[in-house]
Amino acid sequence: DPLPIDVSLAGSGTADVCYGEAYSITVESSQAGVNYQLQVDAANDGSAVAGTGGDIVLTSSALTSAGARAFTVIATNATSSCALTLTDSYTVTVQPALTAPTISESAAQVCESQGTITLTATVGFAEYDWYLDGVLNQTTTGGDNDIVLTAQAESGDWTVAGRNTAPVSCTSAQGAATTITIDPLPIDVSLAGSGTADVC
Repeated sequence: DPLPIDVSLAGSGTADVCYGEAYSITVESSQAGVNYQLQVDAANDGSAVAGTGGDIVLTSSALTSAGARAFTVIATNATSSCALTLTDSYTVTVQPALTAPTISESAAQVCESQGTITLTATVGFAEYDWYLDGVLNQTTTGGDNDIVLTAQAESGDWTVAGRNTAPVSCTSAQGAATTITIDPLPIDVSLAGSGTADVC
């Protein structure tokens, strides 16, 4: 019985992925009647996918071991069970898991226009996503790990996630929340007839 055709994997070579992500490879011009099994470090990952005569995609499970992982594909004739390992392969490097940054604050509460609060995140990331009450508020780049709060509207629960951009963009989880209060000043109301007066 003939072996399956030794078809190509699109862009085979090397790749980088974030910790906990899956990775997909494309089998080009798959052969009908042949099943394609992804292997990671020589162990089956997921179920085999039947060839269609066109391109098919094989996706790994979440990759949770940092370091270089070997991706290969076994092609098996569905009728005869004759099999071969495709020549093309990938080396996928899984980046280390990122620890969520923490926030330190210069103060927890100030009066608006009479003080500011600086939030400083753990160093070590290229970019920081700052969230106010769970909504992305701003992003700082270039390793800038602090922001300055001045307005009452910036009161609430602040969290931050760190991101490294090389060799691939990976973002950490958000760290614990820091609660900030910026209180409004009393309204500057008028004094009736203010100015000058004479009294006995």
